[in-house]
Amino acid sequence: MAVGDVVNGLVATGSAITFQPAAGVEVAIMSTGSYNSWTQIYNGVQFAYVSGSNFPADGVAGGYAPNIKLMINNTNYLRVLSNATGGAFYTGIQIK
Repeated sequence: MAVGDVVNGLVATGSAITFQPAAGVEVAIMSTGSYNSWTQIYNGVQFAYVSGSNFPADGVAGGYAPNIKLMINNTNYLRVLSNATGGAFYTGIQIK
């Protein structure tokens, strides 16, 4: 992968995506979600919710976050969880 390349992933219903860039790589996540999914920033032990179906303040029901700017790296990375009613996805751009 190189700076400017698109990064994305898709997972089936009831699964999770964990995307941890290689050491020294940084990625700007631009969109995540699905129906009934939760987007988290994660470090392997602790996590914080970025958006999800438990958070109606994200403006869209179902956990879909169409316009986010989440910068991740090898230390603090992305996890998207989905439940039995929908898959999950993420998409972004490598920035370093």
